[in-house]
Amino acid sequence: MVICTRQNSARNMKIRELEKVLSSDGDEPDEPIEIFSCLIGDTNFQTLLKSLRKRHENHRQVEEANYKRRRKEIETGTYDSEEKRKRDLDLLERFQEIIWKAIGIDYDYTAKEQYVQSKITFPDSRARFLGIELQIANPHLHAYRPITRLLETTKEPLTIVRFDAHLDCHETEEDRAGSGNYMTQILFDNKLSRKISRVINISEQYSIDNKVYKKFRDPKLEKEFRSKAMRINNIPYLILNIKDLPEINDKAIVDIDLDGCETQELGPRGGGHIYRIRPYQEITDIYYNQRNICIHPRIAAGILRSKIKQPVSVLISLERAYRNRLFWYRVEKDFIEELAA
Repeated sequence: MVICTRQNSARNMKIRELEKVLSSDGDEPDEPIEIFSCLIGDTNFQTLLKSLRKRHENHRQVEEANYKRRRKEIETGTYDSEEKRKRDLDLLERFQEIIWKAIGIDYDYTAKEQYVQSKITFPDSRARFLGIELQIANPHLHAYRPITRLLETTKEPLTIVRFDAHLDCHETEEDRAGSGNYMTQILFDNKLSRKISRVINISEQYSIDNKVYKKFRDPKLEKEFRSKAMRINNIPYLILNIKDLPEINDKAIVDIDLDGCETQELGPRGGGHIYRIRPYQEITDIYYNQRNICIHPRIAAGILRSKIKQPVSVLISLERAYRNRLFWYRVEKDFIEELAA
């Protein structure tokens, strides 16, 4: 009976950790980072999938509850951020207008066709990620600690494969690991950098800081890999389209930001990317949001499973504050589900 009680207590704790992560709407850097951990395919992972599926299926109910909560916070002045989207009632109403129009919005034809073709192009990986450690948090900064922990304890250099639309790397070393520069901190730490064999940044579309690229560009690496490439603190940093990812046979940390599934071309709006919020333009609104998905999340997850032969840890950042809000639950469900397919 005691053992059963302890097991139930541990399970309830895991569920609470999961709910804290999945209930987060945006990046709150001044708050403690909530992290959910499990092994891909285990009981806790199945609980995660069940929750993601439920949220996707009940998107309208979830949004209605969120809307009521946000409206009450604005009206009572109990919002926890100075971010305008959390204290502007008119902005909240404009966001909700397009959300109500587009509840249940599906991937467009292009993304669906991509997925059909990918089944031919990228063979099944035989669920290579099963049993691998998985950590999920909202801000991508959470990846800093598990990456440094793995580098500190490894006996051989590791490859870091990053599925991310951004490099998270500045042109100079800074004093802290925030502001989208946690990779800078890792690469310039000489105790850690000698444990990194290379960094590979992949996505369908990516954003690169020209100052970083100009300072660290390596033409020889670019010629070898036929892509943009840098050498930072003598570590190769490759920037590839995800479909060009070669087989990674050495042990690898897989660092995932789900904005890698989405384009940067239309520019963000606060509270998740919601485009063209205008009266009487429902079809255009939906079209722009569909087009924001530049690669089907199942394709991205499938490529990672297929190409990375020895994963040691998988880290996922939801980064909801910077993603297409209409596709949060669908992208998260499809991507994470595919990891164990």
